Amino acid sequence: MAQYYKYQLHICTVGSPYLFLVGNLFQEYVCKSWAIAEQNRLHWIKANQKDLRVDLYKGLEDAATRADSNWDQLGKKFILPSSFTGSTRNMQQHLQDTLAINRYYRGGDLFITMTANSYWDEIKAALLQGQAPSDRSDLIIRVFFAKLKALMKEIRDGALGAWAAHIYTIEFQKRGLPHAHIIVFLKPEAKLHTSEQIDSLMSSEFPKDNPDLLPLIKKYMVHRPCGRQNPNASCMVDRTYSKSFPKPFRDETSVSEDSYACTRRRNTGQTHLVDRSWVNNQWVVCYSPYLIWKYKCHINVESIASVKAVKYIYKYVYKGYGRATMQFGRSIDKVKLYLDARYISSYEAIWHLLYFHI
Repeated sequence: MAQYYKYQLHICTVGSPYLFLVGNLFQEYVCKSWAIAEQNRLHWIKANQKDLRVDLYKGLEDAATRADSNWDQLGKKFILPSSFTGSTRNMQQHLQDTLAINRYYRGGDLFITMTANSYWDEIKAALLQGQAPSDRSDLIIRVFFAKLKALMKEIRDGALGAWAAHIYTIEFQKRGLPHAHIIVFLKPEAKLHTSEQIDSLMSSEFPKDNPDLLPLIKKYMVHRPCGRQNPNASCMVDRTYSKSFPKPFRDETSVSEDSYACTRRRNTGQTHLVDRSWVNNQWVVCYSPYLIWKYKCHINVESIASVKAVKYIYKYVYKGYGRATMQFGRSIDKVKLYLDARYISSYEAIWHLLYFHI
């Protein structure tokens, strides 16, 4: 019980203000439910270190990465095994598997990011009178998971080309909404080698002759103005554009050997009003017209040109859980290191409680 209260303290000091901003007692309840469940499993791991054969980790395989050999600190060393989702060894194991997949299929071809839309029609139809989508994080999670399964089925069926393999992972924004990072490996005959092939699959421009698609692009696939138009934008870091928007105009798509493909952004002279700002093709996030039309949420599609971009994606995908840590000295307790100052939202808690995979 003392261990649980310790975990609860971390949630209250780091996550609690955010929880109250998000919503109601239901969200606080699911966060604490998941905290208790995860804490019980961590307590079992600490109590069963011999059964987990942690002595194996004291050998040469950890000699290169160990940074906790400090004789000033005494005590028993607790290991968080690779079977625990979210642990460092678990992340490293998945990364090694993914690198093997990447080598076998000679590099990934598409990098897709899908973010939940809390105002999907399926969610709004299930709300009770007086409820807002933010009050029903359980609905958002269930609908997002269903749509993600549908998207993955379409990818396997060849909606973006002849599918060979894929990997994906689920992350949660600091505001809570889940999003999926997907790497798609296409068969050799379907790989994107020319600018024409890329233009047939994705676009970074406002549609001209599609009145049904245009409002969706304006709503979901436009980077909100920053820089001089909005110096306080979240993407501004040290007064610079961290997301590289606005993008330069480009008459043709170019395929680089060491980064993403640079899709065309023609200067058509047309502007559109988005959130009280006039924007052109320089502010459009690359997308697949079909996926936006069908799923009605933010789905960024990029063409990967080489393993250098893939290595960046791996670092981005496997960066670990959100935590806010301040530590002096070194820790020999991997369970404590995982637990300290980690924050969770109701969306992440519900995802785990429903046994949805990460």
